[in-house]
Amino acid sequence: QGYLWDNNQVVVEWLEKHMQEDEGSQSAIWENIKYLKRDYVLKHIRSLIQANPEVAVDCIIQMAQHITGAQKAQVAHLLSTVGDDDPS
Repeated sequence: QGYLWDNNQVVVEWLEKHMQEDEGSQSAIWENIKYLKRDYVLKHIRSLIQANPEVAVDCIIQMAQHITGAQKAQVAHLLSTVGDDDPS
């Protein structure tokens, strides 16, 4: 689905530029752009890890260095409740 982002990236950049000119704008369009970008990043990370499962733990370690203590506690709780099943 990366091709969809590539096709829409120019539009998103144009919208971002013009919305930044209107300071304080918290429109529905701006919120949707943020969610679309977030969704794309998450899907991209997921596909990279699925294609390279040997780096999954390294990714978790790297990400843990960039989150707050509260977020780490959330992750620890999530990891403790996830089953030990094969992730495939």
